[in-house]
This record gives sequence, structure tokens and C-alpha cells, in this order.
Amino acid sequence: MTAESIRLCIKRKDNPKNSRLLYLHHKGFNTIDCLQEYTKLEGNNNDSHYLGFTDRPEELAHLPRPPTFGQVLSMRGNALCASGHYRKLVVSKNHALLSLDKRDICSEERQCCAAWGCAVDGGGSFDDADAAGRRALQEIKTKRMKTNAKKRSEIFSDSSSRHWSGSRVMGIIKGSIGCSREVEQLRKVVEDQRLEIYRLKDQMTKSEPTTGPIGEGENWDRSCDTDSADSEQDCGYSLEDNQRMAERANAKLVARLERDDALRRLEGRSTQSKTRQEGGKSSDLSRAVCCSKSAGLENIDTFSLKPPLPPKV
Repeated sequence: MTAESIRLCIKRKDNPKNSRLLYLHHKGFNTIDCLQEYTKLEGNNNDSHYLGFTDRPEELAHLPRPPTFGQVLSMRGNALCASGHYRKLVVSKNHALLSLDKRDICSEERQCCAAWGCAVDGGGSFDDADAAGRRALQEIKTKRMKTNAKKRSEIFSDSSSRHWSGSRVMGIIKGSIGCSREVEQLRKVVEDQRLEIYRLKDQMTKSEPTTGPIGEGENWDRSCDTDSADSEQDCGYSLEDNQRMAERANAKLVARLERDDALRRLEGRSTQSKTRQEGGKSSDLSRAVCCSKSAGLENIDTFSLKPPLPPKV
């Protein structure tokens, strides 16, 4: 670290003595020297040089230690990952490790790796260590099965509440049912609800009419008679309705025919008045024409061809 090398690192080269910052990091300097002329320095961005003054590894204990230090480790790309039994070795040596290479470490894996590490440290081969790990895993499974069997026996031990095992299991899981007294209360409530349902069903069946099977009993014959009478009465009502509708249609037809006759009479009167004004024998001709037009009609009115009366004032 010389004056020339420092001059190359400063930012302002015109007046180096007034420089406040020196960018000396990542330059590979082993010692710091030749900085006597730089009296206005505020920082040199070389804080990592403090590690160069450590002579013993024990001094590293004074460095700040984060709370999660040593719990998460990622060694991807390291040559150690290619070696055999890498994960077992790392987990067995680091008891505080929680995640290795973005993969969590469970309690079962930790116990198996601990058994494997003890076998290796005791001077055994890797095969013996693998066998010890398998034995530890089998012990864990056996212990878990015994615990589950004990819990099941506690749940189904009461023979009187065997029918209510499902609700009791759910109650134990949720923490709502903790003693046999609550189970008895629940049983009474369910029994009362069941009796109430049966009572309502009986009332519904009593309110409905009871009829015997086909061809048996007086009730069945009486029901058949009432059904036939109802059907005949319905048919009578429908015939009367049809008759009324036919009468209404006939009345409408008669009214329309009368209206047409009135229109024809008016046409005849208008033609008769015109012919009378012209004089001559036009009145007789119009009478003949009107008679020829109405020759096919029935009930011809004879006074319809008379001249109209003058209006009243």
C-alpha cells in the first residue's frame, strides 16, 4: 500500500488531500499505510480489515451472533455434497440445524442421524451405522403404534358408550367432552329428539285416511263409490259448461246475422232514395234489385222497403 496506489483509488485526483472517502476495499491490501497526508478522511469503506488483526480463532466469539445462526444451512455446489452420507453426517454434527439445502429436518430424521453418527464415532463401518439408523427408525414406529393403540383403547374402553364412539371421539378432539357425565347428557338429548320424531310421525299417519287393500273391506268399496260419484259429478259440470258455451256462441252468431241484415237494409234505403230523386221507374227497379238480393233470406221484413220517415224536430 503506497502513495501511488492510494492516489489511484481516490475519486478526486485534482486535490487528493481534501478527499473525504477512499475506496480501498476489494484491492487486496494486507496492511494499512501511507495515510498520514489524508487528514480529512471520514471513512475508507474498508471495515473488513478488522479481521486481519485477529491472531486467535477464539476472538471470533466476540463478533455479533444472530439468533438464527446455525439453524439454516445451504451447501449446494460444495464438493462435500457429492460425498456419500453427506446429509447424515451434517445433521448428526449440527444439533441446532433445522433446515439443510432448503429441506426441513424432522425429529425422526434427527434421531436416526444421531444413531448413525454414534455408530460411526464408535469406530463402526458405514454398514453398521446404516443398520443402527434403521433400528432407530423401527423403534420410533413401534413407539408411535403403541401410543396410538393406547389412545384408541382409552376412547373405546367404555362399553356403555360404544354406540356413541363417533361423537365422543370428536368431542375429545375438540375438547368439548371430557367426562362421562357430559356423554350421558348428550345421550339423553338425542333420545328425546328421537322420541319426538316418532311422535310426529304417528300424528301424521293418524291424520291421513286409512284404506284397505284392493278388493277387501267396506272402506275400500265406499271409497270406490265416492270416486265414481265424484267423476260423474265432474262430467256433469263439464257438460253444463259446454252447453253454456254453445248457447253463447249461438247468441253471438244471431247478433252478427241481425247486424248484417240491418246493414243490407240501410244499403237498400240509400239506393231507393237515389232512384226516387232521379224519377221514373227507378224505384221499381231498386225494389226489384233489393228483392232479388234478399230472395234467399228467411223472414224478410216487408216494411223495410218503405221510404224513411222524416226526422222529428
